[in-house]
Amino acid sequence: MSILSWIADRKIEEAMEEGVFDDLQGKGKPLKLQDLSHVPEHLRAGYLLLDNAGLLPERQKLRQEIVRLEELLAACTDAEARDSIRRRLTERQVRLAKMSEDRGWTANEAYYRYESRIRDKLSGSGTENR
Repeated sequence: MSILSWIADRKIEEAMEEGVFDDLQGKGKPLKLQDLSHVPEHLRAGYLLLDNAGLLPERQKLRQEIVRLEELLAACTDAEARDSIRRRLTERQVRLAKMSEDRGWTANEAYYRYESRIRDKLSGSGTENR
């Protein structure tokens, strides 16, 4: 343990003894952890900074919401709720496709060559390497 780590630990212990942490918001509640498995490890700190500041691009937010809705749909057993989730999922997928079209990706030859793989990857069904 370095001297700086030791000093930091001592300061934290002193603050705990003085009760500095007793009235923190959320004390005793579980942490809200994000699933960052889709973000490369070396980009996670920057991703969290942007996300916490509300600066993630709309495309990224849409992709996250699509993944979340697909997981909800897979776990849902109520037919009425499934229909509602499916409608929201379709709306998000259409909006993401429109954004890709607006960026000119659909006019790109490479897009047509890899479109099915891209869709599989975004939907989570393309986990195998081709």
